[in-house]
Amino acid sequence: MPNRVPPQPRPSGVSWDLARELHDHVLQRLFAVGLQLESMSTSARDDSKQLIGAAGVLDDAIAELRVAIFALSDTGGARSARRRVLEAVDDFRRAGKPLPSLAFAGPIDGALDGPVQDAVVDMVRRLLVAISDCTDGTVVRLEAAGSGVDLTVSGRAADAARAALSDLGFSQDAPGSAFVWSSQL
Repeated sequence: MPNRVPPQPRPSGVSWDLARELHDHVLQRLFAVGLQLESMSTSARDDSKQLIGAAGVLDDAIAELRVAIFALSDTGGARSARRRVLEAVDDFRRAGKPLPSLAFAGPIDGALDGPVQDAVVDMVRRLLVAISDCTDGTVVRLEAAGSGVDLTVSGRAADAARAALSDLGFSQDAPGSAFVWSSQL
């Protein structure tokens, strides 16, 4: 007989209900529209760039909704890597600074612990200070994959804060591309 994991108790309350509602309805509909736009782009040659662009905007919105859903559904237990990054961003917001878009990818909470988590959270804080004057249209992405974690900055801040990002150890593959900071797990 296979091992079965007992179901985890679900938190209750307005935040959990809102998170579930966002996931079950809004996020799924946005995802479906994105898939529909991508499939239309293959048959609409003249408008394909616009359709692909619209699908990209939806993908970004989905990533931001996932961050919000996590923040709303987090039970406040152990301070996971994701929770600590969200706290750093919230501290920045409370200081009156405009926020960049934030996205997570990969097993962030499972991959980051101990000193690596501390280093990544510290880098997020330093990054937010470096790009504080130009966060409009900026996307910060934290991704855990393989044996490392990447923190990527793209958009307006990547160009305006080029020197500050370089000083922090971010690198850029080509002019106009995103800046990336990597850490081994």
